[in-house]
Amino acid sequence: LSYEEVRDEKGEPMHKSRGNAIWFNEAVEKMGADVMRWQYCSQNPQFNLNFGYGPGKEIQRYLLVILNLANYVKQNSKNLSKEYSKDPASLWILSRIENLKLNVTNYLDALEYHKALEEIKNFLLFDFSKTYIHFIRDDLDDGKVQKVLHSVYLDAITLLAPFLPFLTEKINLDVYEKESIHLQSWPKVNKKLINEKLETAMTYSNEIIQGIMAARDKVKIGVRWPLKKATINLQKENEKIKKKIKPLIELILRQTNIKEI
Repeated sequence: LSYEEVRDEKGEPMHKSRGNAIWFNEAVEKMGADVMRWQYCSQNPQFNLNFGYGPGKEIQRYLLVILNLANYVKQNSKNLSKEYSKDPASLWILSRIENLKLNVTNYLDALEYHKALEEIKNFLLFDFSKTYIHFIRDDLDDGKVQKVLHSVYLDAITLLAPFLPFLTEKINLDVYEKESIHLQSWPKVNKKLINEKLETAMTYSNEIIQGIMAARDKVKIGVRWPLKKATINLQKENEKIKKKIKPLIELILRQTNIKEI
């Protein structure tokens, strides 16, 4: 990979005389090869790459989340079904992973690898970790839910493998026990599982859930306390949202511990 310039994390040119030069051997010992690879691969090559230990610490936090996901998937994949769950949250994450495969493949074919890595990061840190796992936490005894969890994570780390070869191989050996993640076929897109309407509905539903949780927090009523009703006021141009989120109403009620919306 080549860039406009590699500079220090403040955007200053690296010079040995200035004391801000970072040597490869020093960097790989302090932050690890995968963290360095993430810094390079997430950068648009049209612009300078500001390389340093500060950005490296933030990336290490990302990798810790991805590694913790591996432990979570391993612990909750002991009773795998042969079929996927058809619950709305699982159908949504299956749609999201298929769209991720499509987008990452297209970006790599176009040599826009920084966009591909950004898509994978957002999927693993937000869609999978913060949203899906939160939604299914009470359903993990269901083998069909376990099947979704197990399969989606494997596809995600397979897409991540060219960027982070060491971490993804460790996850593979710990969780999936395949000969090598790098001998896996590139994930193929199943367009039948893509549901754009459901993805849009989930975006609205997440905003509603966050709004209800913020309202609970404001009046100091924790989510453990069931509430009879939540009223959501929609502006006229947003009235269509009511119809779009209808398939996800039960999910919203469950996540917010509300009886009626």
